[in-house]
Amino acid sequence: MRARKRRDISFNNGRARRTAIELLATGTSPNLPVEKRQARLISLAAAVTKLDAISSAPIDADPFLRWAIHDQAVILASLYRAVILLANQDHYAARNALLPAAALMHKQTGRWATWYHGDSKIDIAGLIARCEQRAHIG
Repeated sequence: MRARKRRDISFNNGRARRTAIELLATGTSPNLPVEKRQARLISLAAAVTKLDAISSAPIDADPFLRWAIHDQAVILASLYRAVILLANQDHYAARNALLPAAALMHKQTGRWATWYHGDSKIDIAGLIARCEQRAHIG
């Protein structure tokens, strides 16, 4: 029997959200040794660079491509950037990193106008509120 290749899918949007919540609650990600935590942050920083390149590239006017490629890249880059900043306990900057994703979710049109309505998987609004509490904003 052939061995299956293991894929690292630990930083999809749901896992990144849970890590952000852990960091907001405890200031650390308790389930990871320091070396793995640092390696994960380096990996996230590389992913943010790639996602920023994707979101800044010219895109076809096709609404689906804009949504599926550009908008998703912006949302993930915002979320990953916030996790990196939360790992450094910079709550104010993490809040600001999440704002582009929140703005993008609110401006969806056409078929995707209500796609993020009641967003509970990533819960960008909730993460922003928690960052604001920790940063003593508002």
